[in-house]
Amino acid sequence: MTVPQPPSPQEVAATVRRKLTLHDPLRLQSRLRDGTYAPVEDHLTTLWGHRAIQTRDSSKLMVLPALRHRIEVLPHQVNAAIRVLNKMGTRAILADEVGLGKTIEAGIVMKELIAKGLAERVLILTPASLVTQWKEEMNIKFREDFITHEDPGFEGFDAHDKIIASIDTAKLDKHVPDIISQDWDLTIVDEAHYLKNRATQRYRLMETLFTRYLLMLTATPMQNTLKELFNLIHVCRPGLLGSEAHFQKSFMGDTAGRKLLNARDLQRLLREVMIRNRRSETGLKFPSRNVETHRIEASDEEYRLNDHLVDFIREHYQGAFHLPLVTLQREVASSAPALISTLKNMLESDSIEDVQAYERLVKHASEVKTNAKADFVTNLLSQMGDKVIVYTQFRHTQDLLMGQLRDAGVTCVAFNGSMNQRQKAEAIERFRGPVQALVCTDSGSEGLNLQFAHVLINYDLPWNPMRVEQRIGRVHRIGQENDVVIINLTLKDTIEDYVLEVLYEKIRLFEVAIGEMDLILSNMPDAESLDTKILQIIAKSRDKKDLKKSLRDVSRELEGSKKAAEDMKSFDEEIFRHMDLGTVKGAEAEDEEEELEEAVRRARAARKGGDGTVTVEEGEDDG
Repeated sequence: MTVPQPPSPQEVAATVRRKLTLHDPLRLQSRLRDGTYAPVEDHLTTLWGHRAIQTRDSSKLMVLPALRHRIEVLPHQVNAAIRVLNKMGTRAILADEVGLGKTIEAGIVMKELIAKGLAERVLILTPASLVTQWKEEMNIKFREDFITHEDPGFEGFDAHDKIIASIDTAKLDKHVPDIISQDWDLTIVDEAHYLKNRATQRYRLMETLFTRYLLMLTATPMQNTLKELFNLIHVCRPGLLGSEAHFQKSFMGDTAGRKLLNARDLQRLLREVMIRNRRSETGLKFPSRNVETHRIEASDEEYRLNDHLVDFIREHYQGAFHLPLVTLQREVASSAPALISTLKNMLESDSIEDVQAYERLVKHASEVKTNAKADFVTNLLSQMGDKVIVYTQFRHTQDLLMGQLRDAGVTCVAFNGSMNQRQKAEAIERFRGPVQALVCTDSGSEGLNLQFAHVLINYDLPWNPMRVEQRIGRVHRIGQENDVVIINLTLKDTIEDYVLEVLYEKIRLFEVAIGEMDLILSNMPDAESLDTKILQIIAKSRDKKDLKKSLRDVSRELEGSKKAAEDMKSFDEEIFRHMDLGTVKGAEAEDEEEELEEAVRRARAARKGGDGTVTVEEGEDDG
């Protein structure tokens, strides 16, 4: 056989993405079983390609200069991207502690692969609540346009090169065949701890999905047992930890998987696939949150409108048709114009039966000529010198507040989902300059980085804590130089007031660390349907006392979820405290440390006449 000459770098870049790699065990098994083998030239091309990729200058990233014009890239993020690309075969678990920017690390790796011609087809799988946020961040920070499965133009998983989808949509039987039949260049999985259980549809999807490069993001790779760590790594790098039985024998000190053995040996293996930077090692400052709640006395007509709406909900609530009523209840806490707009749209739709009841509610809302919250914000901003972000859920409330602020001489600019990218950029630049207030709607603000401001007003509150956390995340993030002030507004003794008190204040949800809200809600059954749960409570309660009692039941559920999340985090931290998987030191220091560790391991093995396995039980130091 004549051995072919190595291909040129251009030929490698064009072909290596489509060849079989060592990380495709399922496809390899299938080909061996079916007796279908690729020509030896293909395999040589693949090996040359991987060698070329691995031996490139590991200290430089092609895309870094351009990225630094748009985003702040931190040293540990650069080091993480370099390590993933050059030492991990670009199949890695990014497990930094919360708030350290795993999304940025994944984005850098993605851009580098695209720039080098190694990735065209990219699939991002996230929890449903983060789909839009990922799309905005990829666009704003990395200039990559993705389509989501929710977009009107989405034609299927086989029809687009860059797709973002919720993993719970992707796992559905109707989508799985399309997804696993594709050759993906890069797949990114956010909140990858959802893959901890091998018996789930999510896990089976990832086991059968063919992707050349894979990034799995999670701050808690383990939540209850070391078995979950094995399961995650089995998806990312099958075989790295051996069989499950071997893993249990080598690294688990009890059947429950709560006790770690051989920490150094496990660390050595994990350094091939996992990066975990700790906050304490980065030297970064993390601002505190100072939360203020202002319970505002509403006008008589505002109180009457709130009472009318509660009566209306109790009369018209029908389990399956609750969404419009959820919107109405949130709008009455925001502004009468927002409520009137929705009611009129409903009347025009011909989908309602009790027209007179809706018309009466429009009449009551039209009688409200004041807005106590708008008055409060106007007075507050007139006395403040700080830049302030005001969040509302509704465009009509935004319009009302903008008008009132301008009349009072407060400089302000609007930001909402109907604006195009140029208009949004102009609004942010004006706010960065002389303008004091940015009045935002939730729609369209995903991915925003507003850390140059540190005061945020929740004009009205979503009933899902994750949405509030996403608002706060615009200012409470890495690089924020000031402590963050969060001001919550509520009309005293209304539904919104009770929800704020019971769901947020009693269990201190506003004070959880950056990025931890998702872990809390993931432990609560039906967390995504909190809106529905609260509406049911309103509809079925006999009076305010009964309503508060039922809301306290929901509060206890959230409190239990928060406690479970704290326990999971503690277990995760306890296991990883034995290991150094960070990239803060930089590549050269890590290389030297790895060489030293390997020399020590070999010396021990020679001294013992064996493989040098050292047992380290929980709490011990193996020296």
